[in-house]
Amino acid sequence: MSDAGQHVLNGGSIRAVSRRHGIPYATLRRFVSKLRDPNAITPARAGYGFSNRVFSVEQEDRLEEYLKQAAAMYFGLTQTDFRQLAFEFARRKGLKFPKKSGKWKHKPEGSGSSDL
Repeated sequence: MSDAGQHVLNGGSIRAVSRRHGIPYATLRRFVSKLRDPNAITPARAGYGFSNRVFSVEQEDRLEEYLKQAAAMYFGLTQTDFRQLAFEFARRKGLKFPKKSGKWKHKPEGSGSSDL
């Protein structure tokens, strides 16, 4: 993607470069506009980001390890149970999460659930 962007910056047309590299025109145009932006704080990059990331990598690893331990003890959680566990974990840690996640019913404080 960056190679195609450099071709455009060196004078190639976006449409011709997109055909040559097999990249959709709109994707390349968006990428090149980020490359040309003089006010850009971070360098342009292709791919998906983590716009709604709730947990850090370490916290995700802790949740994953807990899930594996629970499954090893034949106490596997359903997908819904695990989502509720993740919601409760985020709430107790005071993490910011999307509002639509607040639909989960949670137990009152001190109701016996562990804090991972």
